[in-house]
Amino acid sequence: MGAESAEREFLVSKTVYEMGIPTPEPIRLVTDGTSFGAEYELIQDKRSFTRIISEEPEQLEPPSLRFATLARELHQSQADTTRLPSMKELVKSHIVRNQDIPEDVREKALLFLESVPATATAYIGVG
Repeated sequence: MGAESAEREFLVSKTVYEMGIPTPEPIRLVTDGTSFGAEYELIQDKRSFTRIISEEPEQLEPPSLRFATLARELHQSQADTTRLPSMKELVKSHIVRNQDIPEDVREKALLFLESVPATATAYIGVG
């Protein structure tokens, strides 16, 4: 990803980690001179949702319920609006910049975004 996107993602991840939300600790930004990314803490014995689905689909319900509970808690958390970007504005800028979106769909999406109330929760950031 580009340097600006990598830095934004890293700073958001760092803020989320500092809020006490269980997530890998962001360590540092990295680059090979062309591409940019971030290095994160390795969580031992972690299993991804995808792996559980593929290896033990019968065990899907417990982690699904846990994920839903954690997502609800996250989305109800107050966001630090001085450090977290507005998701509403980020989505809006992606819609405006993406030339693959048909114009009628772009207009509907932008109108919908305008109808979304401003909030300072971690779900949508700042309106």
